Amino acid sequence: MCASVRKIIDIMLSHISFFTIIPAPSRLPVQEALRYVDFSILTVSIPIAVIIALVGELLNITNMSPRLACVLLYLLNIVLTGYLHMDGVTDVLDAMFAPPEKRHTILKDPHIGAIGACGLFTLLSLGVATALSTSSVQTFLRMLVLSEMFSRLSCSICARAGEPLHEGLGSIVVKAAKERPYLIAVPLTVTGLTAVLLLGLARGIVFTLASILLTVPLILIAVRKLGGVSGDVLGYSIEIGRHIALLALACLA
Repeated sequence: MCASVRKIIDIMLSHISFFTIIPAPSRLPVQEALRYVDFSILTVSIPIAVIIALVGELLNITNMSPRLACVLLYLLNIVLTGYLHMDGVTDVLDAMFAPPEKRHTILKDPHIGAIGACGLFTLLSLGVATALSTSSVQTFLRMLVLSEMFSRLSCSICARAGEPLHEGLGSIVVKAAKERPYLIAVPLTVTGLTAVLLLGLARGIVFTLASILLTVPLILIAVRKLGGVSGDVLGYSIEIGRHIALLALACLA
């Protein structure tokens, strides 16, 4: 196997291992793999979509209530990420509404504050409500696929929204994004084309543009409040993007 193909496989396995709970042994250090986070829409979103689609088909066979099946599929999507990004949501929200001198300390605090807990409950409630509003498992599967892809685009946007807040895994993503700003075309193109394929031309374009326009201000507010981009802010952007995409898709359904 040539070196370039081996590296692509190692990047994919490292992304899967880092961004999900799926065990995927890789010879590539995660620090190196994170330099290619713009490709996580291919290395992470597709495996997650395949797993969710397979589970969805199994739930269809059981003749389970479609709405209950949709809720279970939504929760499976969250579980597959190992709560990694939801933790970023709680940390960022707690820090954003704290006094400026305490924000960076709160970002590193493992405890969840009241505002973070409220934000987490709101996002999960929005996701469950979206699932309950969908009467077709196949329709909700398409929504999950698109929201997962858009969450990766949201992360790529966030990585280019500010400077690294401090040294760490998040700073590796941000520095790589600054070095190769054009690679945002990867998640943008994949998300847009998938949306058009699954929703049709007009609705696909509306979904993509509306999701971007609603997500970017929330990312910029967090970056400005905290003074930069960290791993927690990137995780926050992923879940904010995911749930805004679900909401947009529910409105277009």
